[in-house]
Amino acid sequence: SIKQKSVLAPIISNFNPTTATAGTKTRLTINGSGFGSSGKVSFSDADEGGNGSYVDALETQIVSWGNNQIVVE
Repeated sequence: SIKQKSVLAPIISNFNPTTATAGTKTRLTINGSGFGSSGKVSFSDADEGGNGSYVDALETQIVSWGNNQIVVE
């Protein structure tokens, strides 16, 4: 038989601040679990009205990344 490893989806427990304005270099802290050691953070594209289009934060905007907390500028 083949054993498969289960991968749990990341869980966000909270984030702060809850609102920010683009281009202000505000740091967003995302707390939770299962983030792993790297990845990407995406935001709804306000230019598209937030309707399914996303913009990824640049690698240079990821201030820190840990399994339980991400800080992105």
